[in-house]
Amino acid sequence: MLTNPFPIFIGLCSLGFLLGRSKKLAQPILHFEILKNKSFSVHLLVFLMIQLCSLGNAFLLPNYSWSTSLRLLLLVWLPCRLALSGP
Repeated sequence: MLTNPFPIFIGLCSLGFLLGRSKKLAQPILHFEILKNKSFSVHLLVFLMIQLCSLGNAFLLPNYSWSTSLRLLLLVWLPCRLALSGP
């Protein structure tokens, strides 16, 4: 349950202000018209979802491997650690 909607309200108001201001400027910092292209919008959404899944795995996998048995720790964490350590 959402306990404090104030930060979300501030973020949405700021986003609305940014969108409105970018339409009025001759040379805006960000061009939001590109989001009207359906292909670009779909690819951007898929990219963001992949990034969120990757970030989630970066947090979950180490926590899961530390909370399970030593055998799983050796099977998951040790090969990754050896691969990342390099030559």
